[in-house]
Amino acid sequence: MENVTKLFNQATIQKVVAARGIDTTKLPTKEELDHQTIDRANAGVIANRKRYYYRMSVWSGGVPLRFSFNDWQVDKQPNQAKARELGNQAFKLARQLETNQFNVAFILHDYIIKKRFSRSEACGQLSVSVSKFNYMKNEALHAFAKFYSDLTV
Repeated sequence: MENVTKLFNQATIQKVVAARGIDTTKLPTKEELDHQTIDRANAGVIANRKRYYYRMSVWSGGVPLRFSFNDWQVDKQPNQAKARELGNQAFKLARQLETNQFNVAFILHDYIIKKRFSRSEACGQLSVSVSKFNYMKNEALHAFAKFYSDLTV
């Protein structure tokens, strides 16, 4: 322990700062470091959720399909205006799914398809009331039905 305290005394720190030419006025404050740590932790949680839902996805033939909105070819569709509108809707929905904490995916996958949770357990997972959960479930089902009914271009 003595070796560590010798490394981090004020004189040693000042020597390192001077030798490296570090401007101490531009160093982040404790609050800024805390904020950066929280942001990194939140990004890690979101990445873990994405990995979880990716692993739990069902793929045709067991092969993951890759799609980019750049692959959407409007000119190959019979109704180009409707195809363009559908592509915009799908893009907006994909952006919403990235930011809405995956509530729709959770409801559709874990509650409706896999039946992993009862309604009260799902409410606890999402921290919402039963009436709010029912509303979210109905909205998720309507969005799902509308999205797939609109796919007939």
